[in-house]
Amino acid sequence: SQVISYKGGYLAVTHDTNWWYHDRGNANKDAIYDHRLVFWDKDWNVQKISKKFKFMGGQIEFCCGMEYIDGMFYITFGFEDNSAHLLMVESTYIDKLLEDAAYSKS
Repeated sequence: SQVISYKGGYLAVTHDTNWWYHDRGNANKDAIYDHRLVFWDKDWNVQKISKKFKFMGGQIEFCCGMEYIDGMFYITFGFEDNSAHLLMVESTYIDKLLEDAAYSKS
């Protein structure tokens, strides 16, 4: 997603991609996408990186954007290169993902 202001810092959804190549007569590539939340402080120091997660459990998911309005996150994403979705998530759930982060500076 783009980076948005949140709780005195900045927040974005990123993705980790596990790529591999295989040969079926010609070179082909494939990938599995996982997502993470990244939270920076006001000076752009990484403070937290969430554990990996998926929106719908698919192999190919790609976050397109995010907005925060009145305690709700609106996250757009594509699924399996086939459909587009809008996810509405309460900020308390996002906060829980950040509290249970894979990386936390504090």
